[in-house]
Amino acid sequence: MRVFLFLSTLLFLSFLKICDTENGLDGLENDGKRDLDELEFMAKTKKKKNSHLGIVYNRLAILTRITNAISLQSAAIRKSVRVRDVIAEFLRSPPKHLDSLLAIDPLSLLPILEENLKASLEIQKFSDEMKELNGQREILELMNISMRYVKGQQINETKMGIFFGSLQDGSFQKTVESCDGQILDSVIQFEGNSGILNSQNVLKCLDSLNSYDTRISTVLEQFQLFIQLGEAKEGIQKFNNLLEQALEYPKIVESVIKLFEKTRKFWTLQNQKGPEIGAEISLATIEIGKIQSQEPEHSLTLGFPDSGDMAKVLGDLKSPWFLRKVARNHSVAELGKGLFGFFKFGKLMKNVEDNWEMLKTNYKEFQNNIIIFSKKMIELESFNITENDLKAAAKSSGEVFQRTWIPPDKIGELDFKNLDDILSEMGKLIEKVQLVKNLAKEIAENTEKVGIESFFEELKSGRPISILPNFHTFKDMAQRFRTLKVGQDEIRNLKLGANLRKTSLLIQKLRDSKLKSNLEKLKAYGEKFQPELVLKMMKFCKTVFSLSNFKETKTFLQIFAALNHNLLEAEQFVKDIGPQYHEEHSRKEDSNPILKLENSQEMALSLGRGMRVLRQMVKTLRYKRRLRKVLEYSEGVSDKIQRYNAFEHVKEVWRNRKVEISKLLSELEILNKYAEKVKDSSPMEMRKILDEATKVHGFSSIFGPIFEQFNGQKTFLRETKNFEKLAELELNFASQKGYLHAASLSFDELKTYFDEVFDLDHNRHHHHEIEHNHLPAILICITIFLLIILFVFIVYGFTPTGRIKYLFMDRQDGKNALLDAAREMNPTNLKKVLRKGAYINAYNRFGNTSLHLATKRGHPEIVDILIQNVISLASIVAAHGGVICEKFPEKQNFNSGFRPYLHVETGPFFVIHDGKIDLEIYKNDPDGMYSVMTETEFVHFMLGRKIKRNKSHNPIPALNDLED
Repeated sequence: MRVFLFLSTLLFLSFLKICDTENGLDGLENDGKRDLDELEFMAKTKKKKNSHLGIVYNRLAILTRITNAISLQSAAIRKSVRVRDVIAEFLRSPPKHLDSLLAIDPLSLLPILEENLKASLEIQKFSDEMKELNGQREILELMNISMRYVKGQQINETKMGIFFGSLQDGSFQKTVESCDGQILDSVIQFEGNSGILNSQNVLKCLDSLNSYDTRISTVLEQFQLFIQLGEAKEGIQKFNNLLEQALEYPKIVESVIKLFEKTRKFWTLQNQKGPEIGAEISLATIEIGKIQSQEPEHSLTLGFPDSGDMAKVLGDLKSPWFLRKVARNHSVAELGKGLFGFFKFGKLMKNVEDNWEMLKTNYKEFQNNIIIFSKKMIELESFNITENDLKAAAKSSGEVFQRTWIPPDKIGELDFKNLDDILSEMGKLIEKVQLVKNLAKEIAENTEKVGIESFFEELKSGRPISILPNFHTFKDMAQRFRTLKVGQDEIRNLKLGANLRKTSLLIQKLRDSKLKSNLEKLKAYGEKFQPELVLKMMKFCKTVFSLSNFKETKTFLQIFAALNHNLLEAEQFVKDIGPQYHEEHSRKEDSNPILKLENSQEMALSLGRGMRVLRQMVKTLRYKRRLRKVLEYSEGVSDKIQRYNAFEHVKEVWRNRKVEISKLLSELEILNKYAEKVKDSSPMEMRKILDEATKVHGFSSIFGPIFEQFNGQKTFLRETKNFEKLAELELNFASQKGYLHAASLSFDELKTYFDEVFDLDHNRHHHHEIEHNHLPAILICITIFLLIILFVFIVYGFTPTGRIKYLFMDRQDGKNALLDAAREMNPTNLKKVLRKGAYINAYNRFGNTSLHLATKRGHPEIVDILIQNVISLASIVAAHGGVICEKFPEKQNFNSGFRPYLHVETGPFFVIHDGKIDLEIYKNDPDGMYSVMTETEFVHFMLGRKIKRNKSHNPIPALNDLED
């Protein structure tokens, strides 16, 4: 019986399917449809009732998305746009940075990463040797610096003597003086006594400041002598502290070479041909950073402002609004077929977008780890050394040092103290000269000489100084002159000690020391003594042992590889659309509706720009409470903005914010009321909302700069959070009126296009050639014939004879399966047939059921199985997902007026009876909480499948205590 009911249902659904196809509603239109009014305008936000303007936007957005999809599909066929540019817009990435990112092959880097990881694990057993060697790094660096010093420029005693002489005779002060002090004083005091000003002297002073850098170049060179002297002093002090370690230099070199030999696998890996993993990962991180910091201008995908909008296009074609208002109940199958490539591209792009989000999340979390790894790998990759270099260092460096080095004497602490005093005084002098140099450069660059000359001319008029046009220019210069005068006075007043001459004696002492002699001898050996090479090898070893973050880098590369693969797959798919399409249609008449829309890209762009402005208006209307909250902020907030915000236009708009915000919200409310009138109209009528939107003016966006001002501060936290949300709004609507008008004009061409696609313009056709298709009619006849046969069997099944016949139909080889299993004492077969739903009351020719047989023959196991699976009502109810209540539900535990969601006019409690019990108390319930039915009435109710949904936005909950 169940089998026949199931088969009949399937055939009936097939019949409906065939009928729907005849009526033009094929599979593209027959899926679940959406109620457009329930669409959310903003994704991932708390569900709110949409404004009328939001409803209009959502409906026009359907047309925008479909138009944009058509333009992209058309472009793919005609190959009129670069696919990578489209993908870049979907990923919100500048194309050039995405190109640079995709030029990297992460799959080729993964094997290299694995090899380096393996080598790193192998070398960890020598980490103690590395720690010990790292303690000797100071002597290696000192030897390298010392050799570089003796090979470089020596301290010129003659130049130093000249410098000391200039300090004694006063010529140094004259050289570093930017302008004469009297001239500076006359400018500084001009407001009190303008008669002391000499215009020619002031202008010459400005010229002098322009050439100040050139004039003190010799002094700056002399300062370098003391910098060199300071470096030499530091080196000598280190040698004084490391005299014993210096004697161990040959052994240290030997240790470096031995450990370096153990890292052979690393430096052979770096010398192999192939991509450099450090440089490639570093480039990838740089490009990802650039992509995240820049928002490109969209021109190809403006119809898809939110992530996931591409996936909405298929639903848009099937939406009730589009079918009713645009297609006018005509089939959209042909248009959907033309967009098949776009739908496939959308699925591929979903994978790309998911990979991109994963990559950005991973990079944000492990950015430092990945960058550190790439930097260390770059250090290793930049290490160029051959085995011959290694042998040369091993043979010569230690031997040369051992036979050359003579333990030097220590330089006395008194000598160092004298030198420290000299260097301290010279440091102060260098600092003051550098300050004057910077001030002179600042004055020369920021003072308009023409303005100063005009001021002197205006001064002759005898008018008050404060009203002269160039007064502020001169006043600014005077303020800078005051700072310059302070710097010059500090140089003049700086007292240099009388021990400057002791420097020459110290230099002489250093020149005659054994340390200098040792270094000069080592220098004479040239390439046979290369401490820089030994230090380089030691640094290489340290970098190798410090390598880490392999796991994070591997995960990053794997996600990057998945993105690369999926993106290139999507790109190649679109590239293949054009050639494949032309190959398939080379010998056919091309009636593709996608290609009928002329200038589709321009239309999608125009429509997208206008809809973007309308979208901002909807969002602004949604944020109206936030905007009104701004009008209530305290004087502290206003004072902070007026005093410290860096932008004048922000201060101006903030002062007038009450007028501006009130006017904006008033205009948006008027637009929302107009939207209420047209929201159920045709697209041509609805598009007038774009023209009406031009009456909304708005004001310059100020909340972004205000948020930047308040962000990071500990005060006004709520206000800062509100400013951050309002910074999302683009409120200068007056500057975007052109986009709204252009979008409105696009609807004329769109109407013509859709009328042609859906064959709505009947004036264009005088004769229609109808081609009859007899296959649907044949299938309908066959289906009706089968339904008649099934109906006869079903009617027979309701007769007493038919009912018994059907109940006994579960037979195998002429025997009832259940009776056979019970008679043969086979529990396994018994459970199997029970699970298949065998009729439990089937009996044999002697009138015995399976339970009778098991009881008579004394099979308790069989009896137990039959009782558990048959007799127990609880097991039957549980098998169907039901629950048996311990007592009848009491009305007082439920809210009065509660109704089932799918049967709003029916009481929630169904009382099913056999017609023999008095249930008047339930039938006459004043709240209508009970639905009293006989079993036959309940069956008719269920088979009727009459549904009336509860459309209330706030349905009454079932229980009156929600915490239970």
